[in-house]
Amino acid sequence: MGRTATEDALQAVERRPKRPRPGHPGRPRVSCAMELLHIGHRLLGIASSQENQMIPLDELLRSMTFDFFGSGKHKVELDTLLRTEGAVFLDVRSRQEWESLQITLKHHIRVLWIPIDEIPARHNEIPRDVLVGVFCSAGTRSSMVYMYLRSLGYENVRLLPGSYDPIISQVLPGVLYKTISSRNTGSGRGQM
Repeated sequence: MGRTATEDALQAVERRPKRPRPGHPGRPRVSCAMELLHIGHRLLGIASSQENQMIPLDELLRSMTFDFFGSGKHKVELDTLLRTEGAVFLDVRSRQEWESLQITLKHHIRVLWIPIDEIPARHNEIPRDVLVGVFCSAGTRSSMVYMYLRSLGYENVRLLPGSYDPIISQVLPGVLYKTISSRNTGSGRGQM
């Protein structure tokens, strides 16, 4: 059985000469950003599994035309996500941010918390068949995760606004009361 491109890329990194990290004798320096970017580009062009194909980064970027961004195909407002049956709020903030402020939205939507650095190992936990809104506090990390998931073939992933304000507006007493009441009377999106 042949080796995968991932194994080839990892072996290429391992063959490079290792230099000690300052202050850490005997521990190799982390690969430079350009080397990792090059490896990432190689990996983005290979199949991720037998069931899903990865989209080469070049092809993905070419698809992001003025029409794509102008029509808003890359984003979703929180209220739209909350009204969408089965949708998922993907929180990619760090553990420290999550420990300081956990977003559960228990009465609104399923929330999945996977820190950005764990996405490559845990992306299979993210559903492909429902709308997924990616959130971080400023929009930078969510944009990275958006591109990564799109490169893995996720078509229903969208960016949420990078701000806590839309979330806070959904948990104000009057809005929350209406949300809970509509679910209890059966006129809401369904049970979580």
